[in-house]
Amino acid sequence: MKRKKVIFERIKSSDYRSLLKNQHGRRIYIELNVNVDNIKILECWYCDRNIGKTGDKRKSAEPLLWKTKETDSNIKNLKRMLVDELDMTPFLEIDFIENIDTISLSP
Repeated sequence: MKRKKVIFERIKSSDYRSLLKNQHGRRIYIELNVNVDNIKILECWYCDRNIGKTGDKRKSAEPLLWKTKETDSNIKNLKRMLVDELDMTPFLEIDFIENIDTISLSP
């Protein structure tokens, strides 16, 4: 089985973002704040819902199972949250990169 890799792109000093594709084909935008002690999920919403809306209304389509807003800095706990609450594949690798030209999409 092909291992899926999620790439988080740095957008501020300790903030990262990514576009994810879950097991059901839904696109999810997620933004994290990564510190030594914890990882906070700042934003998490479906990109393929509320397409005609803007601002807060566009971001109002949060995944129903998403409950974890903060976890410790252990990447295994972030992986668990992505798998359990956002329906990502359990074969998940996470990379944090400094900068790329465009936001990355998981295959």
